[in-house]
Amino acid sequence: HYRECGLDNVWLQGDGVIEFACGSCGRKSITVHKESQLLQVIAMSLLMRLGRLRGPELRYLRHACDLTQEQLAHRLDVLRAAVIRWERGAVERLDRARTLHLRMVLLKEFQRILSEPGNDHLEDRHKKQLAEFAGRFTDEFERVFARRARVTVVVQIRDDAWAPLSAAA
Repeated sequence: HYRECGLDNVWLQGDGVIEFACGSCGRKSITVHKESQLLQVIAMSLLMRLGRLRGPELRYLRHACDLTQEQLAHRLDVLRAAVIRWERGAVERLDRARTLHLRMVLLKEFQRILSEPGNDHLEDRHKKQLAEFAGRFTDEFERVFARRARVTVVVQIRDDAWAPLSAAA
Protein backbone atom coordinates (compact mmCIF):
# COMPACT_ATOMS: atom_id res chain seq x y z
CA HIS A 1 0.00 0.00 0.00
CA TYR A 2 1.87 3.04 -1.30
CA ARG A 3 0.49 5.85 0.86
CA GLU A 4 3.67 7.90 0.48
CA CYS A 5 2.38 9.30 -2.81
CA GLY A 6 -0.48 11.01 -0.98
CA LEU A 7 -3.21 8.74 -2.32
CA ASP A 8 -4.98 6.00 -0.40
CA ASN A 9 -5.80 3.88 -3.45
CA VAL A 10 -2.35 2.96 -4.81
CA TRP A 11 -0.93 -0.54 -4.38
CA LEU A 12 2.44 -1.67 -5.70
CA GLN A 13 3.15 -5.20 -6.88
CA GLY A 14 6.36 -6.94 -7.85
CA ASP A 15 9.95 -6.52 -6.76
CA GLY A 16 10.13 -2.74 -7.15
CA VAL A 17 9.80 -2.10 -3.42
CA ILE A 18 12.51 -3.12 -1.00
CA GLU A 19 11.88 -3.03 2.73
CA PHE A 20 14.81 -2.95 5.10
CA ALA A 21 15.42 -2.42 8.79
CA CYS A 22 18.13 -0.36 10.42
CA GLY A 23 20.65 -2.66 12.09
CA SER A 24 21.05 -0.47 15.15
CA CYS A 25 17.56 0.86 15.87
CA GLY A 26 15.41 -1.64 13.98
CA ARG A 27 13.39 1.10 12.27
CA LYS A 28 11.88 -0.13 9.02
CA SER A 29 12.11 1.81 5.79
CA ILE A 30 11.36 1.18 2.16
CA THR A 31 12.99 2.16 -1.06
CA VAL A 32 11.15 2.27 -4.35
CA HIS A 33 12.89 1.34 -7.59
CA LYS A 34 12.56 4.13 -10.21
CA GLU A 35 10.32 6.18 -7.94
CA SER A 36 10.23 9.17 -10.33
CA GLN A 37 8.92 6.88 -13.04
CA LEU A 38 6.40 5.34 -10.64
CA LEU A 39 5.02 8.78 -9.73
CA GLN A 40 4.58 9.67 -13.42
CA VAL A 41 2.92 6.31 -14.17
CA ILE A 42 0.48 6.97 -11.33
CA ALA A 43 -0.30 10.40 -12.81
CA MET A 44 -0.70 8.89 -16.27
CA SER A 45 -3.05 6.23 -14.87
CA LEU A 46 -5.18 8.85 -13.13
CA LEU A 47 -5.40 10.95 -16.28
CA MET A 48 -6.38 7.96 -18.42
CA ARG A 49 -8.84 6.41 -15.96
CA LEU A 50 -12.53 6.77 -16.62
CA GLY A 51 -14.70 8.50 -14.10
CA ARG A 52 -14.41 11.56 -11.97
CA LEU A 53 -11.32 12.66 -10.10
CA ARG A 54 -11.52 12.67 -6.32
CA GLY A 55 -9.99 15.60 -4.42
CA PRO A 56 -6.71 13.87 -3.50
CA GLU A 57 -6.31 12.66 -7.09
CA LEU A 58 -6.79 16.17 -8.41
CA ARG A 59 -4.21 17.47 -5.93
CA TYR A 60 -1.80 14.69 -6.97
CA LEU A 61 -2.20 15.55 -10.65
CA ARG A 62 -1.82 19.26 -10.00
CA HIS A 63 1.47 18.56 -8.22
CA ALA A 64 2.56 16.15 -10.99
CA CYS A 65 1.97 19.00 -13.45
CA ASP A 66 3.94 21.40 -11.23
CA LEU A 67 0.99 23.77 -10.93
CA THR A 68 -0.09 25.87 -7.99
CA GLN A 69 -3.78 26.11 -7.14
CA GLU A 70 -3.71 29.64 -8.52
CA GLN A 71 -2.16 28.54 -11.82
CA LEU A 72 -4.68 25.73 -12.28
CA ALA A 73 -7.54 28.09 -11.44
CA HIS A 74 -6.26 30.58 -14.01
CA ARG A 75 -6.07 27.89 -16.73
CA LEU A 76 -9.62 26.80 -15.91
CA ASP A 77 -10.93 30.38 -15.62
CA VAL A 78 -12.22 29.80 -12.09
CA LEU A 79 -11.34 31.21 -8.69
CA ARG A 80 -8.61 29.58 -6.62
CA ALA A 81 -11.29 28.89 -4.00
CA ALA A 82 -12.98 26.53 -6.47
CA VAL A 83 -9.79 24.49 -6.86
CA ILE A 84 -9.40 24.40 -3.08
CA ARG A 85 -12.98 23.11 -2.69
CA TRP A 86 -12.46 20.48 -5.40
CA GLU A 87 -9.25 19.24 -3.80
CA ARG A 88 -10.90 19.05 -0.40
CA GLY A 89 -13.79 17.11 -1.88
CA ALA A 90 -16.26 19.78 -0.85
CA VAL A 91 -17.93 19.60 -4.26
CA GLU A 92 -19.81 16.37 -4.83
CA ARG A 93 -19.59 16.30 -8.61
CA LEU A 94 -18.35 18.50 -11.37
CA ASP A 95 -20.50 18.53 -14.47
CA ARG A 96 -19.28 16.70 -17.56
CA ALA A 97 -18.07 19.82 -19.34
CA ARG A 98 -16.05 21.03 -16.33
CA THR A 99 -14.61 17.53 -15.81
CA LEU A 100 -13.52 17.31 -19.45
CA HIS A 101 -12.01 20.80 -19.31
CA LEU A 102 -10.15 19.97 -16.10
CA ARG A 103 -8.76 16.73 -17.55
CA MET A 104 -7.76 18.47 -20.79
CA VAL A 105 -5.84 21.15 -18.90
CA LEU A 106 -4.12 18.54 -16.71
CA LEU A 107 -3.31 16.34 -19.72
CA LYS A 108 -1.74 19.27 -21.60
CA GLU A 109 0.23 20.37 -18.52
CA PHE A 110 1.44 16.82 -17.87
CA GLN A 111 2.63 16.56 -21.47
CA ARG A 112 4.37 19.93 -21.06
CA ILE A 113 6.17 18.69 -17.94
CA LEU A 114 7.28 15.53 -19.77
CA SER A 115 8.68 17.63 -22.63
CA GLU A 116 11.02 19.57 -20.34
CA PRO A 117 14.61 18.28 -20.22
CA GLY A 118 15.19 15.81 -17.40
CA ASN A 119 11.51 15.48 -16.47
CA ASP A 120 10.49 12.50 -18.61
CA HIS A 121 10.85 9.26 -16.69
CA LEU A 122 8.33 7.25 -18.71
CA GLU A 123 9.25 4.37 -20.96
CA ASP A 124 8.43 4.46 -24.67
CA ARG A 125 5.43 2.16 -24.16
CA HIS A 126 4.04 4.58 -21.58
CA LYS A 127 4.52 7.52 -23.93
CA LYS A 128 2.75 5.60 -26.69
CA GLN A 129 -0.20 4.82 -24.39
CA LEU A 130 -0.40 8.43 -23.29
CA ALA A 131 -0.20 9.74 -26.86
CA GLU A 132 -2.97 7.39 -28.01
CA PHE A 133 -5.14 8.39 -25.07
CA ALA A 134 -4.44 12.09 -25.68
CA GLY A 135 -5.57 11.73 -29.30
CA ARG A 136 -8.82 10.00 -28.35
CA PHE A 137 -9.45 12.39 -25.49
CA THR A 138 -8.79 15.46 -27.61
CA ASP A 139 -11.28 14.17 -30.20
CA GLU A 140 -13.92 13.71 -27.48
CA PHE A 141 -13.12 17.12 -26.01
CA GLU A 142 -13.49 18.82 -29.37
CA ARG A 143 -16.71 16.94 -30.07
CA VAL A 144 -18.25 18.15 -26.81
CA PHE A 145 -16.97 21.71 -27.06
CA ALA A 146 -17.24 22.18 -30.81
CA ARG A 147 -18.88 25.40 -31.76
CA ARG A 148 -22.08 24.53 -33.43
CA ALA A 149 -23.45 26.72 -36.18
CA ARG A 150 -26.09 29.03 -34.89
CA VAL A 151 -29.46 28.05 -36.26
CA THR A 152 -32.10 30.64 -36.91
CA VAL A 153 -35.68 29.52 -36.78
CA VAL A 154 -38.23 31.57 -38.62
CA VAL A 155 -41.91 31.12 -37.90
CA GLN A 156 -44.87 32.90 -39.29
CA ILE A 157 -48.50 32.97 -38.56
CA ARG A 158 -50.72 31.33 -41.14
CA ASP A 159 -54.40 30.81 -40.81
CA ASP A 160 -54.29 31.96 -37.20
CA ALA A 161 -51.59 29.39 -36.25
CA TRP A 162 -47.84 29.57 -35.96
CA ALA A 163 -45.88 27.45 -38.41
CA PRO A 164 -42.20 27.05 -39.15
CA LEU A 165 -41.17 28.85 -42.30
CA SER A 166 -37.52 27.88 -42.62
CA ALA A 167 -34.40 27.01 -40.73
CA ALA A 168 -31.10 28.45 -41.88
CA ALA A 169 -27.58 28.33 -40.49
